[in-house]
Amino acid sequence: MITSGIARHRPILEGVWSNSMLAAKACLVLAVGFYCLHVLRNINPVFAVLGPLFSVFGCFLVGRRSGYDGSGILVLSFFALSSCLPIIYSYFWFPDEQYAQAIFRYYYMVPVFLFFLTALRSEELLLLLFRVYVVFICLGALSLVFQVMHGPISWFSEASSRDGLVRYSSLVGSLTAYGVYSVFALPMLVFFSSKFVRAIVFLLIAVGMLLSLQKAAVVNLLVFFIIYFFYGSVRVKLMLLAAAVMLIISVVISYFLNVPYLVSVVDNIFRLNENAVVTDYTVMESILQRVWLLPSVLYESYGPEGMLWGVGLVGASGTLGFENYPMSHNGIFDLLFVGGVFNCMVFIACACWMWVRIRQYTKLYNSVIGTAMQCMLLLFLINFLFAGVLYLQPYGAIVFYALFAFCCGVWGPAYQATE
Repeated sequence: MITSGIARHRPILEGVWSNSMLAAKACLVLAVGFYCLHVLRNINPVFAVLGPLFSVFGCFLVGRRSGYDGSGILVLSFFALSSCLPIIYSYFWFPDEQYAQAIFRYYYMVPVFLFFLTALRSEELLLLLFRVYVVFICLGALSLVFQVMHGPISWFSEASSRDGLVRYSSLVGSLTAYGVYSVFALPMLVFFSSKFVRAIVFLLIAVGMLLSLQKAAVVNLLVFFIIYFFYGSVRVKLMLLAAAVMLIISVVISYFLNVPYLVSVVDNIFRLNENAVVTDYTVMESILQRVWLLPSVLYESYGPEGMLWGVGLVGASGTLGFENYPMSHNGIFDLLFVGGVFNCMVFIACACWMWVRIRQYTKLYNSVIGTAMQCMLLLFLINFLFAGVLYLQPYGAIVFYALFAFCCGVWGPAYQATE
């Protein structure tokens, strides 16, 4: 009797599931899309609230997932607590500051995190999210190509110069944004079935990374190759070796043919040409700056108590709108000076827990998706050390919160099922 009842109502149930999936996909694309288009706020501030609005709308429209992992609920609870305490610390350390805009920035990405927690209930939705991310990273690369050809876009962040070349911002954000966030898209290329599409997208992203004139972009490319060489199959290793050899040969030939852009980039990073005009730090000098020299300025300003307990939102400096205060450009020290040792330890615990959960998923369910997510998390953590609290920015938050929400869920045949 029960079986016949379920069979009789199966078309209705399938229709509900289909409509729910369609709604989830639409809200996911709109929410992630408007967050990725956050620079449109320079045209009209209304664009800044569209991402959060579609995320909140999606939470109510899609409903909740079938279940959550017990350890995920515990980790999520501590993460939420550590994210609230800096607000209290702020008024103890700097009671005269205005915090309305800073609090908006601090919690700006929370709606999309809540949406991910409710909506990412199948691999299909997770992969859709990653594909949307790749699309906007490609648009960011095209925006750099456009500016190189036609000049700066007025409503982007202001351009600067480096060794005689103009350094442009992009659709992704500030001058430094593309060099950091674009590398997260490279592991996501495995979610595109066409090898031709993968090759074209990889080439476009790599060109965008080079045009950003960021040392971080070049270093991130090298780190990506190393990580995927370690995790990939023999076939992947051979492909990466071939790509790396071709890239090195192209750079060497362009350098000796005196192609202006590549000569400037190579000299800026490696200082091979003694006669080159170098106006920036080398890679090693930049690493030293972010490992201690810049954080030491915060330590001198706030003392050991500021590092132990945190000084609140002012500790994040320009990230939250406090440009007049020193900035560490180091995610770990940013966490320490915003929320103290507790804040930092909670993040480290979250990262370790996410790593373990993704490893479990890789072994039990899907090695391709799992390996790609392991690479994303590694790249995120490496850049976190030298670029600040990346999950406070839209492109970094989308990657981090997608992985976080994925790890909080309960997996199995229902999660892996697709339409």
